[in-house]
Amino acid sequence: MFALARTAARVPKSFSAVSMRSFATDKFAEKEKAEEARYFNKEDEKALRKLLSKLKEQTDAHDHEGKKSQDSVEKQQLTKILGAGASASTVEALLKWKHQH
Repeated sequence: MFALARTAARVPKSFSAVSMRSFATDKFAEKEKAEEARYFNKEDEKALRKLLSKLKEQTDAHDHEGKKSQDSVEKQQLTKILGAGASASTVEALLKWKHQH
């Protein structure tokens, strides 16, 4: 009877290793899910930027007055942010960057 008790005490518990492996798999699955979500969010952002660019091109082509007023408003706001010392070429470069990225 004592031999059985000592043997039972020495037998490793297998369920602890299984639960540890399960925990690691869960963490891996969570990480994989997060990476997948991040990838698709970036792809969605690229598609939306492309769509926005097309929409702006179409509206600029058909609404010349609206384009002129929008450009002047953007220049005024950017000059206000940068200060009066900002050169016209800097303002133009920043506006070009804004609309192309």
